[in-house]
Amino acid sequence: MVLLAAAIVAVQDRLAKPTLTRFDPARMGVLEASMWRNYYEHRWAGLAMDGLRVSCGEYGFSWWDGVRASVLAARAAHHFRGDTHDPRCAPLLERYYALIEGAFDQGLDEVEAARLELEWWRERRRKLKAEQYGRTIAANLAVVYGLPVDTLAPAALARARAMDYRDARGRRGVMTEADWAEVARQLTEAHALLKEAARPGGFLTNGVTAHRGSSLEHPENTMPAFRHALELGVDWIELDIFTTIDGHLVVHHDATTRATSDRDLAIARTSLADLRELDVAHHFRTKHRLSLAECPEERMPLLSEVLDLVLGQHRTRVSIQPKDGSVDAAIRLIDEKKARAWCGFNDGSLPKMARVKALAPGIPVFWDRPASFDADADAAIAKQQGFEALVIHQDGITAEVIARLRDSGFETGAWTVNDPEKMREFVALGIDRIYTDDPRTLLGIMGR
Repeated sequence: MVLLAAAIVAVQDRLAKPTLTRFDPARMGVLEASMWRNYYEHRWAGLAMDGLRVSCGEYGFSWWDGVRASVLAARAAHHFRGDTHDPRCAPLLERYYALIEGAFDQGLDEVEAARLELEWWRERRRKLKAEQYGRTIAANLAVVYGLPVDTLAPAALARARAMDYRDARGRRGVMTEADWAEVARQLTEAHALLKEAARPGGFLTNGVTAHRGSSLEHPENTMPAFRHALELGVDWIELDIFTTIDGHLVVHHDATTRATSDRDLAIARTSLADLRELDVAHHFRTKHRLSLAECPEERMPLLSEVLDLVLGQHRTRVSIQPKDGSVDAAIRLIDEKKARAWCGFNDGSLPKMARVKALAPGIPVFWDRPASFDADADAAIAKQQGFEALVIHQDGITAEVIARLRDSGFETGAWTVNDPEKMREFVALGIDRIYTDDPRTLLGIMGR
């Protein structure tokens, strides 16, 4: 029997094909929350068993490699003592990452991966903000996955914020079951973001946001404008939403339909059925003197329809600007479609953007600012709220503004830039993101 068991393990080890993106985010969220709980309650055997379930069940390790990985990780966690430099931790983590390197054949630097892992453990114990040690988590993931730090930053930050949530409640006393369930939910979100970021041919990061879709060439905020933006290869499309009188989220920039159709209806006082009778390509067709054949009629899209469109691919994400009080409803819809990894939010309203972070901390926020904004004061507010970027009216963009915001840890963007010379100027300054109605021209400039 012993020989038979050994033979089975040997065959299983040979057939095991672990991959870094095999895991299920929901199971990983539950398992990692259980690992945290075992760690804080000093149940080291339970911690090792959870690690084995992760290694073998979620990443596809062989049983032998899975046992070794889980034991090494549990031992390192057991020996870690806050901000001390316990000489036993680093060698254990180096062996752990050497095992990962062999299993995944990633060619990763196990010494650097171990150093970064231990560094964010220390940073967290020093009570640094999630945004600070989240960046170190992203650097660690970048070594393991072989991807840019910025690509992995949203997943790392979501994980750091889950840790902050646990720490804040743990300091008050015993964690409740509801608290641990919330930790599992936040970790599920973090792993969903990680899986999307690590997916082969994942989301683009070219800094081009198609404002209301490709709205120079197509009627704004319509399905053709969004489809064309996807075809061009922008990394984000931007749109605006309102709520109809019967509770539907529709995509439209103004509170009334006068600027797009031949009728002037207030969206908040109109049913979806009545709004869908309008031709929202009317103004674009008239302005450009196009025929119906050249510019067919278009109906006002639902947000759900645009989400279905972006969920069908893995290159472009959608940034949602809630023009009314629709943040909660939008996030409910996003969650129904399991679309958080595809979504961001942008707006100048601090209460709205803070609400996004309260409901979904892992969803990135691009906070719109006027040209006359106070860079230092707004950066402090954005850091407190956990926003990822500040997007400034183009008249307020200077090299100094970009440098100050970048030094504060934020991406910088400009809205809305359609002049090619301005595009070239901002690209030369090193801006991270440009919102434009003309993504085709901007992508050409970026390419050159």
